[in-house]
Parts: sequence; C-alpha cells; structure tokens
Amino acid sequence: MGTGASSAERSRSESRQQKVETGTQQVKEKLGIGLGNKANNLMGRDQDFYGSEASAATNEYLESIGEAKVSSYFVQQGGDFKRVSATEYNRLKEAGAKVSKSYQLSSEGKKMKYGSSSGAMGYGDPSGIMTSVEISEPMFEQQRKIQMIGLGAASLAVGGLAGTVFRLGAGAAYTSSYGAYRQKFQSRQAGTMSSPAVTGTTTAEGDTSYTAPTTSVGGTGITGETGTKFKSKKASSFLGKGAPLRTFFN
Repeated sequence: MGTGASSAERSRSESRQQKVETGTQQVKEKLGIGLGNKANNLMGRDQDFYGSEASAATNEYLESIGEAKVSSYFVQQGGDFKRVSATEYNRLKEAGAKVSKSYQLSSEGKKMKYGSSSGAMGYGDPSGIMTSVEISEPMFEQQRKIQMIGLGAASLAVGGLAGTVFRLGAGAAYTSSYGAYRQKFQSRQAGTMSSPAVTGTTTAEGDTSYTAPTTSVGGTGITGETGTKFKSKKASSFLGKGAPLRTFFN
C-alpha cells in the first residue's frame, strides 16, 4: 500500500511539473520575455518591470486549467482600485481602462505558482511558474536597494542577534550583483543548487516574522493573495505599508 501511495504521489508530481513548464512557457511568450530579459510585448517601463503582468498571466493560466478562479474585478482610478462587476470590467477593458482581477488559487495552484520553495518571482525554483521567470536587471537593482533599506531599518528595530542577521543581509545586498543572481537562478533551474525559501505567517495587519535575510520582489499587482512584509514598523515605513511582497534569496 505504501508503494502504491508513493507511485501515485510521484505521478501527481510529474503531472504538476509538466503543467508548470507549460505555464512558464506561456507566461514568457505572452510577455515576450527574451533578449536582455525584457518583456518585449509590453510598452515603456513595463518592459523592464513586468512583475504584475507575469503574476496576472500566471493566474490566467492557472484559471484555464481549473486551479484558480476570479474572486473580484477592479478598475484603476488614479492611484486606487475600485471594485466593479464582471460586466463593467469587460466594458471598461474594451474601452481601454486599466483593469485588474483578483484570484483565489487552489492549494495545487499555489504550489504551481510559487513552487515547493514558496519563493517569489525569479527565485529559480523549477517547480513553480513565477519562480521560473527570471527578473530583469532593473528589477533586481530596485529590489536590492529596497532590501538594503528594509534590512537596515529592521536591524535597528529588532536588535540583538536578529539585528545582526538583518545587518549582514543588508551588507550582502549591497555587494551582490545581477550576474551573481543570474548564475544562482540558472543553477536552481538546472537543479544543481537548492536553498529553501523563507516563509512566514502573515497576520491580518500584514506582519511576518523572518528567519533569514531575503530580497523582496514587489509589483505583483492585485492578485488576491497575501504577501509578506517586515514586522518592523520602521522597515514598513520604507517599504510601503500596503505593498504586498514575496521573497527570494539572491
């Protein structure tokens, strides 16, 4: 019986991996990610900062295979998002308005989106779609700066041994390079390097406890998912109280 259960689990895992690989390819093709790690099918700044588009494309793929469903529809008005009906969403989308959808992912869908590591976009974990989409150099540089500021502020807030860990993380962020990130990404994709991603329990207020220094990747838009934030109030003032974040080791 144990052997049969193991075989069934292995079969499910292989099937999941096939879907992840198909989804990753579809996301990259939809965004036109290619030369220079630019999203060539997008316009302007979005060619370099395509996190929200990658997340939306992933959710749409998961919806197409029954692992996600739309929970709410939104239209952007200034800097805010207003909830609208599905009919109004379609009308506004056709009119050229900036619209978005939030999704409810199944447990299987979450595994397929973020992989077994529960990492973020660009982490390199081949078992996830978002983790298999490499980030651009401008995205890397932006998040490196955020990490330096956030971890530095967190080190002042928590103090002691934990503060030392955060300060070391800020120093590592300063000295890291995009080339080094790409090497690690490619190694993880090839299965020659593994490192468990940090996860934490997020409260209703968005506080999360960290156990190691990480780099945060924002720009996931409205996806209906809870992201991680620094527990430190000082750190959150730098990162933005309402900004959803997930993490990966650089």
